Amino acid sequence: PPPMPGARREVGTVSPGVSTAEPWRASAPRASLAAAAALVLLAACLVLDPPSDSLRSPFVVAAGAAVVIGELVPVHALTRWSAPLSSVSILALVLTPALGEGNQLASATSIVGMIGLCLLAAAGLTALAGQAGWAEQVVILGPLAARFFGGVVAAFLARGVSIGGRNLLEWTFATDSPLWALALSLVAVGAVAWGVERGVYTLIWESPDVRPTQTGRTRRLDSAIGLAVATSAPLIALSFPEVGLAALPLYLLPVAVVLVTLRRYFGVQRTRRQTLQLLARLPQVAAQGRPDHSVRVADLSLRVALEMGVSGADAEVVEQVAMLHDVGQLGLPVPLEHGMTLHASEPQVAAMAASGRRIAAVASPDAAEEVAAVHTPYRRSHELGEEIPLASRVIHVVSAYDDLTEGATSDRIIDLALERLHLGLGYEYDPEVVEILERLVRQPTTKGW
Repeated sequence: PPPMPGARREVGTVSPGVSTAEPWRASAPRASLAAAAALVLLAACLVLDPPSDSLRSPFVVAAGAAVVIGELVPVHALTRWSAPLSSVSILALVLTPALGEGNQLASATSIVGMIGLCLLAAAGLTALAGQAGWAEQVVILGPLAARFFGGVVAAFLARGVSIGGRNLLEWTFATDSPLWALALSLVAVGAVAWGVERGVYTLIWESPDVRPTQTGRTRRLDSAIGLAVATSAPLIALSFPEVGLAALPLYLLPVAVVLVTLRRYFGVQRTRRQTLQLLARLPQVAAQGRPDHSVRVADLSLRVALEMGVSGADAEVVEQVAMLHDVGQLGLPVPLEHGMTLHASEPQVAAMAASGRRIAAVASPDAAEEVAAVHTPYRRSHELGEEIPLASRVIHVVSAYDDLTEGATSDRIIDLALERLHLGLGYEYDPEVVEILERLVRQPTTKGW
């Protein structure tokens, strides 16, 4: 059937399992403000207490180089730009006892100046390498500023706060206190610094559009990176008096391995998303209709599934099935009109199920059976005892709804579409799914998370 009167096509904006924004997109004004504040603080530190010659020791030079390298090989992790190698190296500079004039520990302001110069060098090299244009470079300075402020807080806690005439590092390396207590104190400083860094990130990022399927993954990755940062730098500091410069590569190597693993992981995830996107577009090209139908269905199906209590890996399956739910049309000898499955015949449904299962088994094995069952009428569950997966029932309803509206959001189109769905309650469509869908689409907005 043709689209309902007044229906309009909207270009979808949500990719499968990823935000509409770039993973590291930040608010340029906020990033600029954070970068400006960091530059002012850095200038003040350099004027008040310039880095002394003692900070040109091999360890400090090596740690500074690690900061620069870490900034040049970051990880685009979902909603932010992480640089664990740089974060660990910054904390190592703060917590390791680099001695100043008169065999005294270098001051907090001197260390902050060193950190700022390293981050400025990294920003300059990024610009010279052509990795970002001017507008993007302004945004990239935001994450650098976040790491700078984390280092500032760590330097203040470790070198600037005196207790009984001694700061934390002097207590750590010049007393007979238990090693475990000293280690815990350094880890605490690292944890606070990481928390400050994350806090500045939160202020910089403009309402990160992280999809619900990503929230658990984001927490796990943040926890893993945070644990690596908070523990590796104290280990470097505690080992330095015994093994010297070797402490730096000894404990940076595991962080580098984690960094390489994360970059490969996100590379695989990007490739998988691109594959799903490509497969999702093929039915649209073959049937010459419904631009971004699968994207809209994935978006709304995920919302419905979440309302029904689906979470975690099951929610990811719903999203993948929604992106692939029409690939079975590639197995039809004659394409459906406009690619709409609303009134597909039983032989066509059977052919789409078989073809969809074969394609999904290669692209997303976990979703193959759900893809095959997407167009199965709800009545078969109580007439023939077939078990229709929840993801399939949800997407069957949402796909029909999008066939009827094609992305239109006017009240009239929504009312007509829901009326058509109600005619098939219990026979073609799951009543519970239709009820939740109706509640969602009648809300003031169904966009954003």
